[in-house]
Amino acid sequence: EELVITPAGGASKVAYIGTILRGQELRVAVLLDSDPEGQSAYEQLVHRWILADKHVLMLGPVLGIEGNRCLEDMFDEDYYLAFAQESYKKELGKKKLSVQPQDKRTIVQRVEAGLKECGIETFNKGRVAKRIMKDLAGKSLDDLPAETVENFGKVIAEVNALVARWRDEENQA
Repeated sequence: EELVITPAGGASKVAYIGTILRGQELRVAVLLDSDPEGQSAYEQLVHRWILADKHVLMLGPVLGIEGNRCLEDMFDEDYYLAFAQESYKKELGKKKLSVQPQDKRTIVQRVEAGLKECGIETFNKGRVAKRIMKDLAGKSLDDLPAETVENFGKVIAEVNALVARWRDEENQA
């Protein structure tokens, strides 16, 4: 009941939205990708603005993964790739999209590289996201890959732990 999730439209806008919400005397927590853009937003929020670092969650550590990680990395790789393939089927024609094995790059970076190998210079992750959102609307947790459910569960658990700490702080005050 005390939690509202607000998309910010990317890491570059998170610091501003977080600051506006904080200015309204709301408790604010932020979940950021653990990529260079997310790290830059973290620096702005914690060092230049007003959030305590314990209220800024970085996706990689939340998932227990080192290196750059973005929201798209929460999905099982095969699941995400199927939607990327479908999103670019016209441009790919009969070519099959493949990516390098998981490394320190995000799935978005690896899909972008895979598309370039197929002669497609621009990757719009929003195209893939729209297809995934449409697919998710008709599914239950049992229909999703276990890795996807587990990753989202980790994020939800971390957010719930943060809300519990807020309650504890409030009770101690």
